[in-house]
Amino acid sequence: SSSSSSSSSSRRSGHRFTLDWRNADALRALSAAILSEHFGVARWSVPADRLCPPIPMRYEYLLWVKSLPGLEPPALRSEGGAPPKGAANESGTAGAAGAAGGRPSPRCRALRGVDIGAGASCVFGLLGAKAFGWSWVASETDATSFDCARRNVQANGLQRVIELRKPLETTAEAAEAAEAEAEAAEGGAGPVPPPGPLLSALRLGAPPAGDGDFDFCVTNPPFFASRHEAVRDHPLRACPGVEV
Repeated sequence: SSSSSSSSSSRRSGHRFTLDWRNADALRALSAAILSEHFGVARWSVPADRLCPPIPMRYEYLLWVKSLPGLEPPALRSEGGAPPKGAANESGTAGAAGAAGGRPSPRCRALRGVDIGAGASCVFGLLGAKAFGWSWVASETDATSFDCARRNVQANGLQRVIELRKPLETTAEAAEAAEAEAEAAEGGAGPVPPPGPLLSALRLGAPPAGDGDFDFCVTNPPFFASRHEAVRDHPLRACPGVEV
């Protein structure tokens, strides 16, 4: 099992346990444990060939989003307009906002965001929903990652606050949708270019009344040109994932 394989990748050093950061199973077990213990995400998994996100870094990113001007109530901002200190400790885990039982923090208003490329983990949606009570529309083009993200959302009962949408897969379908939209629009002048993956996901998956407004948009795109580059730049850490 993954738990037994990950436990074999940790070792006792004196009175402390250390983690083998080169072992992908250990990293997945660590991420799952942090999500469960500190954010109330009881059931979570990612395939071995998909990215396993470092949870503290993703949580710190959402803390930064929450502190952006216009997103956080003025009374909660630090003096001088500086962002308030995050709830996480040095490791980015203990003391997380709303961590106990995964309840939303009462110190921030509910926001609505878009996640471009949710990945198999759907980590931004899960963290934002559990820690802050945010709702999401999350898009994902990869079929395997989309199915896994949907299972993670459903396993934690968050279908009402995290809506996953899969963008159009072919440019022909996108062009057809754009043409239909142009014909329905009043006073349109000239051809309308086909929408990209994000717009197609938002437009075609939206309810009849439309999506309304969103407060912010986040994404965690691939940062490496190839798997070789990722392994080269992180020799001391496992780099699971798949080329896109």
